[in-house]
Amino acid sequence: LTPHVCFRVSGTETMNCHLLLLGVFLAVVASNRNWDCLKDAKGRTQRVCLPKGSTPRSGFYLLDNTRSVYRSSKQTESKCSRPKNKTRPKCPKVCADGSLCFQLICRPYGPCTDAGGQVFHVDGKGRPVQNEGIKGLKGTFYSDKRNKCRCFIPRLA
Repeated sequence: LTPHVCFRVSGTETMNCHLLLLGVFLAVVASNRNWDCLKDAKGRTQRVCLPKGSTPRSGFYLLDNTRSVYRSSKQTESKCSRPKNKTRPKCPKVCADGSLCFQLICRPYGPCTDAGGQVFHVDGKGRPVQNEGIKGLKGTFYSDKRNKCRCFIPRLA
């Protein structure tokens, strides 16, 4: 089938087009779950595989199977703890050696670090996503709007 055939309206061709589109959709979903953490980066981003329980360097965040920052909750923790659910979209990405996949999301930003601050990945309301310790810090400017990275500097007394 060619793509222009899908726009014709007749019974069997429409059915074939639906099956074709369903096949393409399933292929994309299946390939999205089985990506390799380190090989997939191809020099565009910095990714590392770290053992469970270790703390990543500043700016590195745990990825989920959809290549987004993993958001931990009681529901995802209980679902992802089962071995058969390791490839679910919202579960953390597991590397080939069993460690977890981290990516550098928020790079250090000169004006922020010069002021003694730290850069954190934030949600839509400007609060840190991973509940980092921001006690005694004040949220200021965004260092990277696309990745939602915000500078937090020490509060003045």
